[in-house]
Amino acid sequence: EKGRMMSKSSGLIFASLLATSAAAWTHTAVVTRATHRRRPNPARAARSPFCLVTEDDVEAAVEKAEAAWAEALEARKLADKLSGEAETLAEEVSSKAAEQTESLESSTKFSLSMLTGAQSAVSSGLEAQQILSDAYDAAEEAERLEREAEEALAAVEVALEQHAIDFPDSSV
Repeated sequence: EKGRMMSKSSGLIFASLLATSAAAWTHTAVVTRATHRRRPNPARAARSPFCLVTEDDVEAAVEKAEAAWAEALEARKLADKLSGEAETLAEEVSSKAAEQTESLESSTKFSLSMLTGAQSAVSSGLEAQQILSDAYDAAEEAERLEREAEEALAAVEVALEQHAIDFPDSSV
């Protein structure tokens, strides 16, 4: 009886694990199929004899590449702007710090106003550091967008080549 209970519970555990595993595999297969349907691969489409690359396809690829380059350009402009702001602020901080150092060294008596000036220089330094960090992040984003734009441009070239094969008489 005890051996029978053991094997029955083991069987239930095994069946439960099997059902869970099957459900996970089914979900993965459905997600994989759905993902492949939503995003066609231009390289695969170029090899398939049943998928012709039309002028509309080429035009869509060109528009996507243009949009990607425009987005990359805006990101690069933002990065340059932030970098310039950080540089200007860093120069101001440097001059404030030099003034405060000179003021502290030349003074014979210490006052709270000296601390206020030093605190102002430190605050400006922290602000410059934050802007520099933002500029760095913006530059990284611009580089990422430029890579995506390069990939979009490569997709245009592939689409143009395939269109020339599919429609040799086309003016595109």
